[in-house]
Amino acid sequence: MKVVPKEKRKFLFKGRIWVNGRNFAITRIEGQPAKTLSWWTTKVNFVYQYKRVGEFWLPALNKTITHVRIFGRSLLTIQYADYDLAQALNAKSSAPVKLHISDPAAGMVPPSSPGE
Repeated sequence: MKVVPKEKRKFLFKGRIWVNGRNFAITRIEGQPAKTLSWWTTKVNFVYQYKRVGEFWLPALNKTITHVRIFGRSLLTIQYADYDLAQALNAKSSAPVKLHISDPAAGMVPPSSPGE
């Protein structure tokens, strides 16, 4: 599928998404940020690949090529391997912790400010 954002923002992207036809899972994402990230970066291309591990689709590869003013091209590659879901799925969950507070107001936490 071709993806084009309605607005140009640096956290949105334009590119393509590949979807598995059987279970509609995303298998690959390829593209560029919709907006230039900074003055230093003239062009950024990325590829995210996913693989099926058991019942789940998990990251397999992240590759980003960034063209940086003055310094040239920078390549970042992350390969994911050796997932062990059997250990994670067989782990017993711990019992929920019950808090005993004599003063109900003592357990209340004030909301955080937007900057926190």
